[in-house]
Amino acid sequence: MSDPTTVNVKIGVIFAPREIEIEIVDVEAFVSEFESAMARDSSIWWVTDASGRRRGLVVDKVSYVDIEPEVNRSIGFG
Repeated sequence: MSDPTTVNVKIGVIFAPREIEIEIVDVEAFVSEFESAMARDSSIWWVTDASGRRRGLVVDKVSYVDIEPEVNRSIGFG
């Protein structure tokens, strides 16, 4: 089960049959880093997830980024 402060992100990559799914903590920083990578025409966009795992994505192969809305997940009877 994911931490209630994380947000699930799905990243589609051209010619890849599956999405890359990661959990992030700071949505605004994530979006800013993505926009910056696209604007400066970087070849690699390094993404760090909530657990500290880093992934390098080829910027011009990213087809979409889907950020799920933040929801407070509770366990048990709310």
